[in-house]
Formats: sequence, C-alpha cells, structure tokens
Amino acid sequence: MSMTQQKRREYNKRYREKQKLKDKDLDKKYYEKTKDLHRHYYEKNKKAFSDKNTTQYKTRTIGRWKTNNIKINENTFEYYNNAENCELCYKKFSIIGAKGAKGSNKKCLDHCHLTGYPRFICCNTCNNYLRIIDKNRILLMLEIHRYFNNL
Repeated sequence: MSMTQQKRREYNKRYREKQKLKDKDLDKKYYEKTKDLHRHYYEKNKKAFSDKNTTQYKTRTIGRWKTNNIKINENTFEYYNNAENCELCYKKFSIIGAKGAKGSNKKCLDHCHLTGYPRFICCNTCNNYLRIIDKNRILLMLEIHRYFNNL
C-alpha cells in the first residue's frame, strides 16, 4: 500500500468519525427541539391514545383486518378489544401506547388462511408459530392434490 493510499484511508476514517459526532449532535438538537412538541401533543391526545374504543383505533384495526381478507362480524372487534391474555400461552398482552405495542406480546387476531375466518386472539409469538403451521398445512394439501391429479 502506497503512502497516499494510507493517508487517504486515515483521512476517510477521521472524516467518518467527525460525521458521526455531527450526526449525534444534530440528533440531540432535534430531540431537544421537538421533545416539548411531542410531549404537548401526547398530553393533548392522551385520552385518544389510552382509549381503545376510539373510532380511529377501531377503523384502523378493522381496515387492517379487511386488507388481510379476514372475515369479521360485528362482535369481532369487541371480542378482540376485551381480550387481555393470549388464549394459547396465557401471557398478558403488551400495553398499547402512543407508539404501539412493544415486544413480542403484541395482540393479534389469528385467522385461518384458507377460509379467512378468525380463530382466536393470541400474542405475536404464538401467531407466528401458527402462521408457519398453517402455511405448511396448505402446502401439504397442495402436494396431495397434485399427487392425485398426476396419477
């Protein structure tokens, strides 16, 4: 490696370190600048964030279910909203706050991927396991169908 390449690498390394420090300073300044705005907004809308019966929360949740082709009736949302524990592992769900649920205990509406009908309310971890099982069941059924059609 030539001397100029080595100097260039050292310069680039120092430059990147300076940029990281600048970025951290900018992030701190932005955070300090907007912290009061965020706090004011949260205090103003605290009831909306904590109240799960708001029409905005209900509309968003039902809209998300409809985009996933989940067939729901009028009682599904109330059943979902009143659930406090996972029906499989019995863990308590994460609290939904201003930024949504944290961790893997987020509340999910499990549904059959073939029919689209909801089965039960479970946590995110259990729902992921069920999704894998459901996907494998569908693939198995397709393979059986192909096998018998090719005889």
